[in-house]
Amino acid sequence: MREDTRLILEESYERLKGYLLECAQRAKAELPGGIITIASSEGHYYGLWPDDFLFPHIVCPELANKEKLARILEFLTDSVIDLERVPDRVEPSGLPIMVPGWYDGPIGEKMPAHLPSAWVRLLSYFDQWGVHIPRREGWARVIRRSYEQLSFSCGLVYIDPQRPYVGFGYQDNIAITGFSLMSSLVTYRGLLRAVELFKGYLERETLNYWQMLAEGIKENLWRLYDEEVGGFVAGSFDCRQFDVWGNGLAYGLVEDKGMRRRIEDFYLRNKERIIKFGFTRQIAEEKGWQRLLVSAEVGKYMNGGYWPTGTGYILPVIFAADEELGKEIVKELLENLPRFHFAEWVDAEGDESNAKYFLMGIAIPMLAIKSLLEAKPLIDFF
Repeated sequence: MREDTRLILEESYERLKGYLLECAQRAKAELPGGIITIASSEGHYYGLWPDDFLFPHIVCPELANKEKLARILEFLTDSVIDLERVPDRVEPSGLPIMVPGWYDGPIGEKMPAHLPSAWVRLLSYFDQWGVHIPRREGWARVIRRSYEQLSFSCGLVYIDPQRPYVGFGYQDNIAITGFSLMSSLVTYRGLLRAVELFKGYLERETLNYWQMLAEGIKENLWRLYDEEVGGFVAGSFDCRQFDVWGNGLAYGLVEDKGMRRRIEDFYLRNKERIIKFGFTRQIAEEKGWQRLLVSAEVGKYMNGGYWPTGTGYILPVIFAADEELGKEIVKELLENLPRFHFAEWVDAEGDESNAKYFLMGIAIPMLAIKSLLEAKPLIDFF
């Protein structure tokens, strides 16, 4: 990396950190005992999601000290540990909510496939930060129960086309079926983390099985690579489309230089179709996703909206392909985040979503820059 590029990335990281701290002052949740912590956004997403809560802390430790994180983990432990499986989120009252969607419109009944790994990631980072994990044996059991509800086929996370359900949290209204890319990627990292986290707390047979499943995912990613599409598809059956965010994450596991170059070429060829305002769509097709779990207008939300979160997923690949383009996208992102009130997503005309001061839209781009500065694959942080 050139020195001028490194300087730009370092300055951009600090500017994004300022944005994150600003948004954290507006997106707050009060837990029992008077604990004030971050929410996902101002007034719209007020629960604690394992992803949305964790990633801002990874890139900005100033958000909470070790003592405060320990109190928050005690709160989450009481809410989660005795459930049949891990929840989608926990409300500030401590009430767990099991699947995506609001009370009058839950998306499916089955546990989203990414959830066990999202909770393992949270526990793993807390453990690294020296935060005591209360009732670790209980956490081990609920995580084991949760992983047992996933289906694996041909080495990858499998979703039945006849009974589709949510695979990955930021694709929660999309009916991606067959072998699932994003679900497999986050599960790969989650299983590896779980093996280390629960040594001595689960029987060796379970840990060995998790290790085998993780290795199987990496070995079988080729099943989701499509030469004609030019990269990895979201699902092998429904939504067999280039997964814009997923290829950014998978890129770090690809060793074949030809495959890496074809993924880079896809982004360069399609940059006008997937990137606007420095924000990034999940797909390149104008007609949207091929199949949905619940209705979403084309060009809106996950069916074609432009997300700052998504830019974080693709930045490392963009910088590998074209540093100047990468710097241009970062500049546009920095300019437009405050312009759109740090909205979760916008449409092509710049109309903002209701969720403002959305922390993940800042945290994932920061994580991407962190991965570039530290020369580590983005997926290593998942």
